[in-house]
Amino acid sequence: MNQAEPVPRSVYGVKTCIEFGANIGMNLKALKLLFPKQEQYGIEINSDAVNELVKNIPSNNVFHSSILDFPPPYKQNDMGFGVDKGCVDTYQS
Repeated sequence: MNQAEPVPRSVYGVKTCIEFGANIGMNLKALKLLFPKQEQYGIEINSDAVNELVKNIPSNNVFHSSILDFPPPYKQNDMGFGVDKGCVDTYQS
């Protein structure tokens, strides 16, 4: 049985999260449980997924576009992550 890895210390204090390719927002939903005050954004190109994503994060924080066309509103302590084959990569400035 695989145990969940602890949340890295570098993630604590991150106030804003942008998920590139958010799909329906399950990663954002999980992060919200860990960090209830975190401001979250999602970028998703698939219309069906966007319709579900707005149920998990505020609709004004959902960007229905390609990640290649998204102009990021960088802020201090931003973090973005993407999932590729089950691996979560985090990036913090």
